[in-house]
Amino acid sequence: MGENRNWCFRIDCQYLTFLPKKIWLGAGLSAGLMAGAVMMHLTMIGIEVKGDGGTLFYTAIATLILSLMILWGKKKDIPFLNL
Repeated sequence: MGENRNWCFRIDCQYLTFLPKKIWLGAGLSAGLMAGAVMMHLTMIGIEVKGDGGTLFYTAIATLILSLMILWGKKKDIPFLNL
């Protein structure tokens, strides 16, 4: 059940990144989700899961970095930062 909600949340983040005025929101939610995924890998799951060679972990890191780059590029669009 929790895994299904996680997938729905990921799809919502991806959808928001396609809306020009909400790119920052999708990137922020994705960054938060991926930060949690990276922390879970580092503390509980381990880097290698079911013999994948760390692919899932490295994909989460790449997504986190790309989401943060999008956030940095769209920081002027975030209404509550007042930049």
